[in-house]
Amino acid sequence: MTRSLHLMMDRLTRLHSAHARQSDLNAAQLATLAYLAAANRFSRSPSHVTEYLAATKGTVSQTLKSLAQKGLIAESRSETDRRSISYSVTSEGAAVVKSTEDVIDTPRTREAAAALEMAYRDNLGGRTFGLCTNCKWHLVEGSKRHCGLLNVALTKSEAGQICFEQEPA
Repeated sequence: MTRSLHLMMDRLTRLHSAHARQSDLNAAQLATLAYLAAANRFSRSPSHVTEYLAATKGTVSQTLKSLAQKGLIAESRSETDRRSISYSVTSEGAAVVKSTEDVIDTPRTREAAAALEMAYRDNLGGRTFGLCTNCKWHLVEGSKRHCGLLNVALTKSEAGQICFEQEPA
């Protein structure tokens, strides 16, 4: 029997959600927490979460509030623009992400998932949300890393995180 791609993806999503329910979070909360854990400091605003998850602003707003109330994320406001909000994952939130990591997370499955996401994005449009290290703006000089677009220094760990502004090199 040949199954369509969309049925296989739906099945994988359901299997992942069933595994993730062990954390006492719903699917939107877990996806938001996982994104925030993987995103760099420039990519953690509510609008970035909304676009990455292809969710509504209302869903993301309620999800962020719930995660903050549970102590899994912390809200911070920009020093230069008090209207600008960003979120970071607390140590409790990081523990939840780690405990719900996919049991089939291997280099092969990551590569296949990345190729599938790229094919969807190419056909449907949208941002790449790629890693800093794969971005045309990521500059390395010796042991120092720098974002040429935002003109800021990057730590080594930030270079391996998801970035909202990423443009493939």
